[in-house]
Amino acid sequence: MKYYLLDYENVNSTGLDGVRELGADSRIILFYTKNSSKIDLGMVNLLRDMKAELSIIEVHHGKQALDIQLASYLGYLIGTEPNDSEYYIISKDKGYRNVQSFWPDRHIVLCKNLNADSEIVDEPAEEKKTASKSRSRGGRKSTATTTSNAKAAKSTEELKAEELKQAEPTEEPKPAEAPKPNAFAEAAAIAKAVVEAKKARNEAEQKKKAESKQKTPAKKKAAEKKAEPKKKAEPKKKTTAKQKASDARAEANNEIQKILSKEGFPEEVVNSTASFVSKNIGKEGYKQKIYRGIIKENGQKQGLAIYRLIKDRV
Repeated sequence: MKYYLLDYENVNSTGLDGVRELGADSRIILFYTKNSSKIDLGMVNLLRDMKAELSIIEVHHGKQALDIQLASYLGYLIGTEPNDSEYYIISKDKGYRNVQSFWPDRHIVLCKNLNADSEIVDEPAEEKKTASKSRSRGGRKSTATTTSNAKAAKSTEELKAEELKQAEPTEEPKPAEAPKPNAFAEAAAIAKAVVEAKKARNEAEQKKKAESKQKTPAKKKAAEKKAEPKKKAEPKKKTTAKQKASDARAEANNEIQKILSKEGFPEEVVNSTASFVSKNIGKEGYKQKIYRGIIKENGQKQGLAIYRLIKDRV
């Protein structure tokens, strides 16, 4: 999978050049702030017709907010996606080279747009310093060539004195600066730590569930039953009218629960309806009371559907 993380605040619509060349194995994540320029209608049509997947993320405005959040999201992708995934940061901001150096074993490219032939943003700073020194040395050589005629007119001793003076360093070497904190690397590390913590938590929960399933409920019940003191058999009681009514309500409750559960009603609807019916069944005018109560609780449409299902049992 190829991921294109687009710093829209930096490159604007030019960063989307080449969007039609991307295939279905590509995903564009576009980061923008309220300061980002708008997308014109022509670019909207390109985005609508492209094969690649598009995600748009609004970033809270602040100093380097977009850079840090883009780098953080990149760290999240690296921690969750396969190792062979490719990542392209679309921006002219050279600061993203810090992200590349933090993930040297990942394929991370910093370029100016989505085009396959897009120019890679600048070269590493070390190469630039080397080139600068080379130019500086070339400049000294040119100056020496220009003043060669003047040296020829002087004595040998004067020439040696001048050469020794020129060989002396004009400036003292500056002490090495302490490395600046790498905000991008910190954000990526935090994102990776969050992913690892979530993974560890999920594994712990799965292990706990597996251990609980291994316990045999039957053995547990048998042990509890064995520990209970034996009760003396009580004489059978005669069934009274009150007991019969109670049994009838319980039976109605169970039957209504089965009917409504079979029809796919939510558990809270099933329980509340069965309880309401069993409490009022057998009372004076109970059918009308039950009908009105169900309509009031569940609304005209759903209440009527429920009543039609259970009316034969009521």
